[in-house]
Amino acid sequence: VYEGVNLSGGAKAAVSEFYLDRGELPADNTMAGLSPADQISGAYTNSVAVQHGVIVVTYGNEAHAILQDQDLVMEPDTTESDRLQWSCYSSTIARKHLPAACR
Repeated sequence: VYEGVNLSGGAKAAVSEFYLDRGELPADNTMAGLSPADQISGAYTNSVAVQHGVIVVTYGNEAHAILQDQDLVMEPDTTESDRLQWSCYSSTIARKHLPAACR
């Protein structure tokens, strides 16, 4: 799980910068100035996608069986106009397998 969280760091920074500059969330990786989702990957992570400001990390076949093809979602809160607060969750990964910040 941690590899995907680490890989999403650049996407979080790009989404935050886009929001602070333009006052809106980017629609996708291209709008955020990122590589295509499937090019942001690692040994256990298939992709890191920006979807209307929300970051979706999808785990791949080399990940543990309980994570394969599962998503970790990082969602920005735009309540404060000068910065984004992030929350993370998954509807498909058991809570006990999520990073502490996502539980």
